[in-house]
Amino acid sequence: MSVTSITARLPRVEDRLLLHRQMIENLPSALLLCDVVTLTIVEHNAAASSFFEETSPGPRLPRTLVGREAKDLFPDFERTLKPLLKQAIDTDKTCFADEMRLPTAGGGQRFVAVTVQPMAVDDSVMYLMLTLLEVTQRVAARDKQQSVQRMESVGALAGGLAHDVNDTLFAIGGHACLLRARADMSREALE
Repeated sequence: MSVTSITARLPRVEDRLLLHRQMIENLPSALLLCDVVTLTIVEHNAAASSFFEETSPGPRLPRTLVGREAKDLFPDFERTLKPLLKQAIDTDKTCFADEMRLPTAGGGQRFVAVTVQPMAVDDSVMYLMLTLLEVTQRVAARDKQQSVQRMESVGALAGGLAHDVNDTLFAIGGHACLLRARADMSREALE
């Protein structure tokens, strides 16, 4: 079986760019492209629009996020996302956050893994590409597992404590039985 490259199959640059655009647009992960100076969104895919429609408290966001500042989309931006963006800019390297907590419109919360990658044009970082991957189910499963482990620990501790108390009571009961069996014990002493 022979594989033909995209360049050979689509010799026109415009056709290849359209294919790449369609690939990015159909990714399940939210992608945002921010200007490195203003941190304003200059491009995004459909998954990003859907993602922020679900998380945005208050009035419904327009379908396009272009022109919006990143700080408007991420609650607690100064503490969570801004340091990650700054690190990517300062180091010119891809940076990650495994779990970032975001409130949902319904008052709940969801968790995302965030990747920030500097994008250079002519050897100068011009944009930051943010990739958001939903990890809420993974966090919930981990929290549930930790809860189960805590309950198992409490059960083991309670079982051990009950065993120790039972041993002590058995020893006291055994000694009381031995004392009752002694002939030299008065009735008053036994009571």
